Amino acid sequence: MRDTTPPVWTWFPIDVEGMDCGAPHSPFDVGRPTARDDCSAEMIIYSDRYDDSGAHPVCVRTWVAQDVCGNQISRDQRIVFQDTIPPAITCPGDVAILSCESTDPDHAGHATATDTCDDDVDVSYSDTVTPGICDNAVIDRVWTAVDDGGNVAECTQIITLMDERPTVTCPPDITIEAGQSTAPDATGRATGEDPPCSLVRGCISSGND
Repeated sequence: MRDTTPPVWTWFPIDVEGMDCGAPHSPFDVGRPTARDDCSAEMIIYSDRYDDSGAHPVCVRTWVAQDVCGNQISRDQRIVFQDTIPPAITCPGDVAILSCESTDPDHAGHATATDTCDDDVDVSYSDTVTPGICDNAVIDRVWTAVDDGGNVAECTQIITLMDERPTVTCPPDITIEAGQSTAPDATGRATGEDPPCSLVRGCISSGND
């Protein structure tokens, strides 16, 4: 007699809603189905497919029960995760740069972020400037990471803007007769050059990474 009748489920685990990302979700944790077959023993296997395209990541677990004659049945169990854990964000180190160098993240450093639920975390920054006397201007750069669940993590990078030191050029050494004027108009004046402090403001930036 040929067996053409597939097994039947005798118990099947329910769908799971709101499981924390990263929580154990093996069959030992969320349930393993049972089945019976009238003609032979059955084999039960499963495979997982993950979908993180929606607001909540989902594991679709497909269970298959098959008898020795190849008859089989299948059914899906859905495990829906909730994201309640903020991303882990790492700020670049504090830096001190010349006042008119770029403060863009490509120069000052980028923050990085990872998340247990989301592979694509949005990372952005905003700057708050504390004016100083050229070499004491400070940028508090707050980096913000947001995952698809709306969880937020922040860290702060300190960027100190330093005024470049002036350069000075002395007049050449000279020999004068006694009684001649030693005033700079007669013996020569030193010259100096210094990047203007007003350029500090031109270096401030803000935006998204």
